[in-house]
Amino acid sequence: MEFDIRNLDTRASEYDVTKAIASVLHVCPGPFVTDQEQRPPNFDVKLHESECVGFSNKGTGEISVVVNNRRLKFYSNSNPVRNDLALKLEKAPFIDPDIEWELLKTLNALDDSFVVAKVQIGLHAFHYVIYTNVEQELGSQREDVYRPENKNFETGYRHRVGSLHPGHAAVAPYAHHLRIVLFNDSSYYGGDVLDKFYEFCRIAGLQRPIRDVRIDASGLKFFDHGKLLRVSKWLKELNTNWRVAFQIEALLRNGIANTIEVLELRPRVDDLIRRHGKSAAQIMRYFVEAAANRPRAQPLEKCYEAVLQRKLRRPRLATQGGRFFCHHVTFTPTRLFLEGPNVMQSNRVIRNFEGYEDFFLRVDFRDEDRLQYRWDRDVDGVSYLQERVGKVLKEGFDLAGRHFDFLAYSQSALRSHAVWYVSSFHHPEKGLVTADKIRGDIGTFDEVIFSPSKYGARMAQAFTATDSSVRIHKSQWRPDMPDIKENGILFTDGVGTISQELSNMIWDALCYKGMVSVDTRLEGIRMCLRPSMKKFSVPETDYADIEIADAFGRPRVPHLNRPLIMVLEDRGAPKEAFLELQEEEVSKTRRAHDSVELFAGLELKPNLLQRPLDTPFLAQLRSCAINHVLRDIKYRARIPIPDSYMLVGVADEGPAYEKEGHKNNPGDKEPNWIKGMCLVSRSPVIHPGDIQRVYAIGKPPEDQICLFGHLRNVVVFSSIGTRSLPNSLGGGDLDGDQYEVIQYGPFLVPEHHDPASYPTVSPFRLDRESTIEDVCDFIVEYINSDVVGLVSDKHITIADQSNYGVLDPACLKLAEMHSKAVDYPKNGNKVDLSRMPRQLIPFKPDWHQIEQPTHHRVVGYYESSRALGHMYRNITLEEIPDNPSDVEQVLSDPITKTLQTHVRRQLRGQQQRADQGWIDPIYMGYREELTYISTTYSFSRTPLREEELVVGVILANCSDGRYKRDRQYAMRESLSFLVHGTRLGIVGEVNETTSDEELKQNLARSWDAWTYSLQKAVNQSPSERFGSRSFGLIALGLVLDCLVKLNGLPPLFG
Repeated sequence: MEFDIRNLDTRASEYDVTKAIASVLHVCPGPFVTDQEQRPPNFDVKLHESECVGFSNKGTGEISVVVNNRRLKFYSNSNPVRNDLALKLEKAPFIDPDIEWELLKTLNALDDSFVVAKVQIGLHAFHYVIYTNVEQELGSQREDVYRPENKNFETGYRHRVGSLHPGHAAVAPYAHHLRIVLFNDSSYYGGDVLDKFYEFCRIAGLQRPIRDVRIDASGLKFFDHGKLLRVSKWLKELNTNWRVAFQIEALLRNGIANTIEVLELRPRVDDLIRRHGKSAAQIMRYFVEAAANRPRAQPLEKCYEAVLQRKLRRPRLATQGGRFFCHHVTFTPTRLFLEGPNVMQSNRVIRNFEGYEDFFLRVDFRDEDRLQYRWDRDVDGVSYLQERVGKVLKEGFDLAGRHFDFLAYSQSALRSHAVWYVSSFHHPEKGLVTADKIRGDIGTFDEVIFSPSKYGARMAQAFTATDSSVRIHKSQWRPDMPDIKENGILFTDGVGTISQELSNMIWDALCYKGMVSVDTRLEGIRMCLRPSMKKFSVPETDYADIEIADAFGRPRVPHLNRPLIMVLEDRGAPKEAFLELQEEEVSKTRRAHDSVELFAGLELKPNLLQRPLDTPFLAQLRSCAINHVLRDIKYRARIPIPDSYMLVGVADEGPAYEKEGHKNNPGDKEPNWIKGMCLVSRSPVIHPGDIQRVYAIGKPPEDQICLFGHLRNVVVFSSIGTRSLPNSLGGGDLDGDQYEVIQYGPFLVPEHHDPASYPTVSPFRLDRESTIEDVCDFIVEYINSDVVGLVSDKHITIADQSNYGVLDPACLKLAEMHSKAVDYPKNGNKVDLSRMPRQLIPFKPDWHQIEQPTHHRVVGYYESSRALGHMYRNITLEEIPDNPSDVEQVLSDPITKTLQTHVRRQLRGQQQRADQGWIDPIYMGYREELTYISTTYSFSRTPLREEELVVGVILANCSDGRYKRDRQYAMRESLSFLVHGTRLGIVGEVNETTSDEELKQNLARSWDAWTYSLQKAVNQSPSERFGSRSFGLIALGLVLDCLVKLNGLPPLFG
């Protein structure tokens, strides 16, 4: 109902009236709010504007409210409430007007402009800007002259541009620093313009620039055509040493050096190649990292000489099986970033060209901040991407003297907007290898050739990161095992079977892709594949390699997340259940400082018979790990779910065998059966029907055939019925999908909700066969229309705002859009963003704030009353303490004192080593690579802390969650490679055949490395100490391994 408001003080604002009414309506306990958990009633105030100067309104109770000493009275009128306003008041939470008022004050305080007098583009180096001859109005966007006046106009009239004009385009890839000169009108700004600029930074919550630093500029034409041509010619001459050429290109592209500095290095680099051959590339790799982080006053030549002296004594790192050194290139709107080579998991195509990995590049397309492209609705992103990304995809690009062409992508890479490129090369057996030849050798794609997205997705199977295992003969696989279907329902989508001899392998070859489970009835080496697993055809072959994409050796732990919590709460799970689980996990995490079971197996709180085994560095590691876990709980609601499992799905093959007259095989070892009511889901959970309440039957009845009794760590789905349960869970199948099986009592909601049911959509098809150019066009469109994260975020925000939660019609609509967005990479049907529902209110819930451990800006956020809001506010994070000065503790190291007796007992009679010089090159090589990793994977110029590297996390904030996860995964791959190589350097290969005498020699070497690390920690400055403590942990692990194998540890220790 709508009411008139009368008797207003004409000086009162809408803010004053709203605040006063809320102070009465929202009293708790009161007539309208009886419970602290109850959402207070929402209302909207609109005052009739006065035409008289000095009056805020015209002035218009039964409810007595005092505003500026005037009593308000409300009378109902005959006007209906607008539909949109009624919807907002019915669903959306009340927003404290103080929040809106603060936002309005901030916007008003910033409602002014600065006049840019000059923009200079160049390189900033030690208080100087070396600029080009580009001085004009700056703009990274251009606008149509005749822009639409209609505010609802959806077509983009603003355009992203990569350069200001052709002259700037030539130097933009190298000169990326801006020097902005503001027009200083002291009469207009009331003083110096920089004072006004600093004040604006303070109001906006930005870090204010450093004052009193003069930055001069001079034009030296470092990137004119002649100098760039000289560099290009040199790089082409280095074709046989392309890895070195890549690093030289990185100096320029990454803004580390200019052309003059690079050309002055040429005699030194040429000499390095002549003297050290293949080692030159590794030395140059470290040099580029060191040059990027050198003191600004240090000349490039001095940095080069310092690196050269360090690296000439270091062993060359070699990759492990299934890994290779991959070069990475990132295209932004204006430039290229070069990185690597870094260790990366291989794939089928790369393995086919062992020794030629340098001809392949991993390329991704990102914005200048290296995050995914995002733009407003009025920006024409498609035109920009076609010009920048599409051109690079279709025409290729030159880099370090080679030309690279687009090859293909993997599905996971496409989601990160990354693809593979290749430079043509001659192979001794395959002849000239080009992108077309590689794609042609993958297979034929007749069934999907009219659909560019399907065509690209099928080729992507060959680029999935896998580990090669064994080769089998064509007589050992059956490609036509029938799928199990009933009433048109497919129950075995993507799953096959293998014999016991292949039980630990996952089939991802033979142009099939999917999951296989063990069938004990198959004898010898056998594999059975179904038509639903076939993706494309290949030429006839006698042998094929089995490639492992993943293995499921143990059950994984499912975790809560924000969408899952939102759906469970709306399905009836009590808010208190989430808070109780959160508090238990937070308490458990914080107790890591005290508990032997919770951290690394070290006794931190010993009894009278035990000695404390703690060090300052271990305390730092715990603090880092605790901070990481608590941030995951606070900002992502990531909490382990008790009594629950994450299991890979397989099909019950029994009905098919039963029809053939088979019976049970006796003697199978029984697994631990899950029995009783449980929830089954598959991430991501968006629709309320994405969680189904089911009954787990436990051990199958004796009178029915059971072919899965020997399997472990799987959830077996029925292959009979009216609907496939996996398909009901967000469109899941059995080609490797994992499912959460939840038996935690408080989450077993009784309410049922039907699964989502959307009409089947045919893949986008052309009226002709697709070409690789069509695939390139699809990639461009995908980057522009990749809205999975956007839709998911809008869904959970509206669910928080609405009284109906995830059952709100807008959320159900977004769930359907999310399903389409997930399927877009395969079917090519993009989501129509113009149909996306808008938020109910222009504010976000408080749990939506970005990670800012020390300071939170509350403007634009409201206090959420949902479980997520309470969980978010229930955690306070502490900063990680600085590294302590642990010299005193190192000198009295409790671990050394505890272990040295056991080590000496094992080494009694062994000749003691006096010289530890053999450790120097191993340690220095380790430290150099660790430093490289710490700077490469940092999100800023500040290297990662040693604790972050040991724990395997990046604590810095990043608004793009996928990018952070990808970088963290890549960092862990590099660290795993480094640790493996360091262990080999200390003790060599260790296996079951290693004798006790060899183990004692390894123990001696490991103990030397451990004591060496302690000496480094004592005798060096804090900055030089970097790497010594983690190196010590590697050595300590080897010491303990050797003692365990020699039975040299007492029971209390083990």
